[in-house]
Amino acid sequence: MNELNESGPGAAEQTDRGYHHVSMAGVSHLRNAVRVPGFHVAPIEIDRRTEDLLKRLAVFYYKKDTPCLWISFMGGTGTGKSTLFNAFCGTSLSQTGVERPKTGGPIAYAHQNCRVAPDFPFTDVSIDPRDADDFLPGGSVGAPGHLALFIHHRDEQSHLVILDTPDMDSVEAQNAAAVDAFYLLSDAVVFVTSQDKYADEIPYQFLLNISKDQKPCFLLVNKTHGITKQEILSPIQSHGAILAENRVWLIGYHLSGDEGSVLNDPGFSEFAQALSEDLSPERAHKFHAEEQTRRSTAIAEKAEALTDLIGKERQEATKWVTELGRLYDAACADLIEAEKERFTSESRRHLQSEIRRLFERYDPLSKPRKVIRRIISLPFQFAGMSLGRRPKRKDALSQVRRQIDLTPVLASAERFNRFVLERLSPERKDSPLLKAIHQPDMPLTETEIRSAMSKEHDKLDRWLEKKFKDLSRRLPTHKRWGIYSTSILWGTLILSFQIVVGGGFSGLDAILDSVLAPFITKGSMELFAYREIKAVAKALAQQYQEALCSILERQKQRYEKALLDLLTKPEDLATLKALQEEMEAVR
Repeated sequence: MNELNESGPGAAEQTDRGYHHVSMAGVSHLRNAVRVPGFHVAPIEIDRRTEDLLKRLAVFYYKKDTPCLWISFMGGTGTGKSTLFNAFCGTSLSQTGVERPKTGGPIAYAHQNCRVAPDFPFTDVSIDPRDADDFLPGGSVGAPGHLALFIHHRDEQSHLVILDTPDMDSVEAQNAAAVDAFYLLSDAVVFVTSQDKYADEIPYQFLLNISKDQKPCFLLVNKTHGITKQEILSPIQSHGAILAENRVWLIGYHLSGDEGSVLNDPGFSEFAQALSEDLSPERAHKFHAEEQTRRSTAIAEKAEALTDLIGKERQEATKWVTELGRLYDAACADLIEAEKERFTSESRRHLQSEIRRLFERYDPLSKPRKVIRRIISLPFQFAGMSLGRRPKRKDALSQVRRQIDLTPVLASAERFNRFVLERLSPERKDSPLLKAIHQPDMPLTETEIRSAMSKEHDKLDRWLEKKFKDLSRRLPTHKRWGIYSTSILWGTLILSFQIVVGGGFSGLDAILDSVLAPFITKGSMELFAYREIKAVAKALAQQYQEALCSILERQKQRYEKALLDLLTKPEDLATLKALQEEMEAVR
């Protein structure tokens, strides 16, 4: 399978900068093109990694053309996240209350000059824009699959898109997916927790991911009483998250939804000032560039990791094909041996006895025509044909073909399939290859085998007929009988065919010697013809053995195709590598 080692052009184009440029349109097809047979990695893991990579890339290109910084308020249920979001925006956009959860979908607050909607990276999210001055009393709860976009005209936040996200611990899978997606879109995260929730597993894991990604993070611990920053940080840092004390703010307990009292809280005021300074318009460009660099680094790393996984699966696929080839070679050897065993010693003795009996009666001085006719008739006797008339070449071939027994071929194909399933089935139960090779239509049917073998016989018939015509063209005109007689020539070739299809590969030389010996006069032409006819017979034997094995070859190719259909194509792998090169160059 050359496809396992080929490489090809992807959707990438070479640029003057020395690396490939990969467009989003050029890689979007990878969503369905990146796949694995499932030797060591689950297909669902490959799908997850591919989807994550494509989302990150879509965000990268979107952010490249959208300089506004995205600040996301994220946190768990009941932490007061929406209240703090409203307080920072200076207006009640997101609905708050004691009922939990309140935020059913993402809610954004953006300046009119921020290009939010064009080329939005998440195609499964529709954007519902409205003027911030026209929002419903009490705020919006948002909706899954929609981004409620409130557009304002406040110049001091003209470079920001401020986002309130659904609760990250929501039982709704769509809400959790929205949090993950908008996290990728965020340039900074305002993580909101509370004194009774900061030690939960989810905040730990989320903060750990933020630290690993090196994404700027502002930690707001809401509803605090009698606790210090260090007490908050100690358990978080013990899990490996890197968070400085000057990035943590403690906010006292306030009535749910009371944004007015939150605004007067010292901790919140310090947070709002720090965030405004860090993400000021003067620093926005540098901040944006640094975050894009981090995004490109992450994309390059994830593209490399995905490529490595695919490469390991292709290595296993190469080993699998090699082992399949070994099983095929063994099956072919067993089939040929079975064919040889069918041509028993008794059959050889009978054939040689008939030849000797006829040669003993051979008298070229007295009855040459009668004896020659008897000798010529010999091959056709074995074909079960009448001696009273001279059969046509087509009839002679048909008679021989009717004697062919396909039982060994059918049995060999069945054993080959059994060995493949026993020895080459992947261990993973979720392996696509395991499912593919166990499909009911994977083994060749008896009808398919008989049809394929019939086509192989047609090829042999045409080949033998051509050889006969080539040899008979050189028949000397003065020869009436002898090795150059067309009847003897054709009879000898038919006899060769009869022996071969009966499995008499190993006895072919001896039998041909017996048949041809009486006609050899030691002349150069006769000796040449003798050698040529034997060469034709041997080639016929070789071709017939190949015809037998061609059935197993068809079965092997069916297994190989099942594997090949589950591999990432070389051109798609090249696209992934080009993407990695481009992102590395951005760094």
